[in-house]
Amino acid sequence: MSFAREHERANTLLMQQRVEGVSHEDGLWLESHLAGCDDCAAQALDLSEVLQQARTEALSVTASPALVRSTQLKVRARARELNRRRERMMPVWMFAAMALGWTVISTPLLWEGFSWLGNQFHTPAMLWQSGFIFSWITPTALIAAAALTRRERNASRT
Repeated sequence: MSFAREHERANTLLMQQRVEGVSHEDGLWLESHLAGCDDCAAQALDLSEVLQQARTEALSVTASPALVRSTQLKVRARARELNRRRERMMPVWMFAAMALGWTVISTPLLWEGFSWLGNQFHTPAMLWQSGFIFSWITPTALIAAAALTRRERNASRT
């Protein structure tokens, strides 16, 4: 990453950190950048001092109604975007939890079933264990292949 882009990223993260927070990785990167860049560290200090001064003093700020409306619209749009993102991820988390539950329940039963069949038909352990592995992995592989196909199809449409 170029030096100018690092400064730009640091400035963006400094502002974002004050408003909505940053991820742990971004926070670590910002700390390391501020430790090695005197200009950005001075800017971060200046920003902290201005914010602290604004909090302690009864600072009267007036804004035009147009600026207030514009800011409100942007904040509401960002809130809607964050809500949509959270709502889109909810089914993913629910399906992941269901898949984990199904795996916890079905894996020991499937193993016992293959073991029983292997013993009944006097099949070598390597053979019935390979069958277990294949039948255990196949549904996941098919679902992943279908998801990738759908993703590629959606990507080609746009």
